Amino acid sequence: MRWNERIRKARKDRKMRREDVVEAMRAYLPDGETVSTRTLASWELGDSEPKISHAIALAKCYRIENVTHLFFDDPAEAALTYEGRELLQKYRELLLESPRYTRRRARPKQVRKLPLYDLPVSAGTGNFLDSGCYEMIDADEDVPYSADFALTISGDSMMPTLKNGQIVWVCQQSTLEPGEIGIFYLNGQAFCKELVQDEKGVVLYSHNPKYSPIRVSEYDELLVFGKVVG
Repeated sequence: MRWNERIRKARKDRKMRREDVVEAMRAYLPDGETVSTRTLASWELGDSEPKISHAIALAKCYRIENVTHLFFDDPAEAALTYEGRELLQKYRELLLESPRYTRRRARPKQVRKLPLYDLPVSAGTGNFLDSGCYEMIDADEDVPYSADFALTISGDSMMPTLKNGQIVWVCQQSTLEPGEIGIFYLNGQAFCKELVQDEKGVVLYSHNPKYSPIRVSEYDELLVFGKVVG
């Protein structure tokens, strides 16, 4: 099979129109370069050849890791008849689909940056949270996507759920449901507690039995900074 027949077959195997291919190639071409459907048709007919950057973009578009496999014959494959090449291609596809015969490469973790505020939030007696000081830290895919920022726990009142010095990931929101752990602003101090609601009103509850619940009265100033999500 000639190289132009191979690239035409690769497109048809993926059920792509020429318009789809040239559009997908834009993501892999150098800035300012484009390929038209007429140019792609010329390649498939063998009337012209793509330059290196276009050949690489075409291979990436077809998810072919080695561009030489798209444009150059393997010497052993060249000795096969057309039917033999068809069988070889089928066997290759079967082997690549089988976990027994392929090496699975670890997918790199995606990392985003989120602010970690340097003022600890209390899981004990309370700390004032009014600081613009923070550092941007890596948050990989293990961190919930809903997280907006991070804080450091200070104290042991949320043990064993949360430990002293632990970094928690917080989704910024102004309300919580009963039973959710959140970051609260109460009368000028910041707390990490579980929100509990009973017949008497709202309580900020500690998981460590050494600490008494904090009951919120109608005269207290209570705000929710966010929900602990990780």
